[in-house]
Amino acid sequence: MAELQKLTQHESTTTVLRKNKKVLIASLTGSSIEWFDYFLYGTAAALVFNKIFFPTVDPVIGLILSYLSFSLTFFIRPIGGVLFAHIGDRIGRKKTLVLTLSLMGGATVTIGLLPTYDILLYLRGELCHHHADVPKISGAGSRDPGRAGCHHYDPVDGAALR
Repeated sequence: MAELQKLTQHESTTTVLRKNKKVLIASLTGSSIEWFDYFLYGTAAALVFNKIFFPTVDPVIGLILSYLSFSLTFFIRPIGGVLFAHIGDRIGRKKTLVLTLSLMGGATVTIGLLPTYDILLYLRGELCHHHADVPKISGAGSRDPGRAGCHHYDPVDGAALR
C-alpha cells in the first residue's frame, strides 16, 4: 500500500512538472516577445525617433523627448498588469496571453505607421489648401480673399499661417 501511494505521488509529481513546464515555456515565450518589443522600441527611440518626430528642436532635446515617450510604457505597464490579471482570471490566461501579445504587436505596427514630421507638414498644407477651396465652391467667402482658409496660430514659430 505504501508503494502504491509513492507511485501515485510520483505520477502526480510528474504530471505537475509537465504542466509547470508548459506554463514555463509559455511565460518565457511571452516575456521574450515582450522584451524584444521593448528592445526594438528603445533602439528606435535612441536612434531614429528624435530625427523623424522631433526634427525642429535641438537633437539633445529631441532625444530626451523620444526617451520620454519610451519611459511612459514603464509607468503604464503596472496598470496593464492589474487590468490583464483580472481579464486572465475571467477568460483564462492563455486567451489573455494571446490578447496581450496581439495588442503589443498591433501597437508596434501602429507606431511604425505613424506619419513623420515632414509628412504632417505636407498634409497640413494640403488640408489647408483644400479647406481654402470650400468657401469658394459653396459661395461663402472670406473678407480677405488672400487669407481664405486655414487661419490659425502656429506655436512653433509664432506666426499666423495661411
